[in-house]
Amino acid sequence: MAEYYGVRHLSPSCSLYVHEFLDRADPDIVLIEGPSDLSGLINGLMDSRVRFPAAILAYTTEAPVRTVMYPLAFFSPELNAMQWAAKHNKPVEFCDLPSGCLLVEETEDEEIPQGESVYRKLEKATGLDNGAFRQL
Repeated sequence: MAEYYGVRHLSPSCSLYVHEFLDRADPDIVLIEGPSDLSGLINGLMDSRVRFPAAILAYTTEAPVRTVMYPLAFFSPELNAMQWAAKHNKPVEFCDLPSGCLLVEETEDEEIPQGESVYRKLEKATGLDNGAFRQL
């Protein structure tokens, strides 16, 4: 059975309770909201030499360079979930849209007007129906 714990990003109070939730739920795998294509970086973040705050930076390699950052601090619920999974030898992965969805170059004919919802932007970037995102 799947259980989820909704958090406010970079929230110390949510971070405090994530360990309690994971201890109670004892999941087989921990899935964290984050870019699914960057799951391979989680083990590196768990290295004892990493000092927080830190961030994952996704970027394009051709001009114009576009970037998106995923910050983590010692009080981030996401980081605490990763640490819990490492301590309990549980697999942990990001389970959101890949970083490339936010790095898509907009052409002039595809320009998204100001004020348009994030769901509409995702729809245009991925080609998926808006309703699919509301169910996630």
